[in-house]
Amino acid sequence: MTGESSDSRSACADKDATGKRFTLKVLYLFAGAERKTSVVHYLARLAEKQGWALDAREVDLKRGREFDLTQSQLQDSILKEVEQGLFHVIICTPPCSTWSRVRMANRRGPPPLRSKEHLWGYPWVKRQFQMELELGNELVRFSIRIWETVAGNPRSCDGFLIFLFGEHPEDLGRVEREEDGLVLFPASIWQIERLRALVENDCNNIFTVAICQCCWGAPWRKPTRLLATAVGIKQWGPHEWPAFDDEGVYVGPLTKARCNCQVRMSLARKATDSEFRTTGTDVYPPQLDEGIANAIVVHMLSEMKSF
Repeated sequence: MTGESSDSRSACADKDATGKRFTLKVLYLFAGAERKTSVVHYLARLAEKQGWALDAREVDLKRGREFDLTQSQLQDSILKEVEQGLFHVIICTPPCSTWSRVRMANRRGPPPLRSKEHLWGYPWVKRQFQMELELGNELVRFSIRIWETVAGNPRSCDGFLIFLFGEHPEDLGRVEREEDGLVLFPASIWQIERLRALVENDCNNIFTVAICQCCWGAPWRKPTRLLATAVGIKQWGPHEWPAFDDEGVYVGPLTKARCNCQVRMSLARKATDSEFRTTGTDVYPPQLDEGIANAIVVHMLSEMKSF
């Protein structure tokens, strides 16, 4: 069910040999390592209940070198498939890595390599961190290309509006470094003008939604911003852009009034931690994976009614 090449795919084929069974085609970029509680895991169950076949292509370097999304040949191949409308569902969730704001929280973890002023990296980044910085840049740029391609080709080749889902941490504004109180302004992909323009163009049918992952069963708050096309996702939270006061402090739209979850963990690294606390947070809580899968099925059923 994973890693199928484009050559083995029949363009626009949505039925099996009997000519009766719908095949839901999914592309999941940055899917992470294979695991039992994933979007595809839940989607397989739901698709079976609907009597659908599921063709899910999960791409991530953790699944093999052939899935290295920094390779231009693989990028071009995937972009071509997206442009041709070969998928009903496209999930593209680039890793946080060098974009994580917790790098500025204190000096106990990996150093920050970028800021709001220098979105694509400090000019003075040391050579030992240059490759890591370039990797973070490349994967975000590729993700934006994917989202733009869907915007320009919003329907699958068999006519359904494509279910697009992207995700990255919310832009939470200024950070005061723990050791000395120095005020810093972290970088966020939501500050990228090209990405903002994509969302703000009403013709694209793409919007953002802000959520806290604790509301979906995570032990940490992890404010997160989604990028989507399915109307059902809009109901998950506010869809205004991040707002800040005159000093750069985050004032919403994710406020305490919207979330009263009791969280057990902070993601800022403590002196007693053996590793960076964001390790493992790229895996969604099962409740969120299941929610995405449910939203996909609801979206597809709605699209089918329009035919």
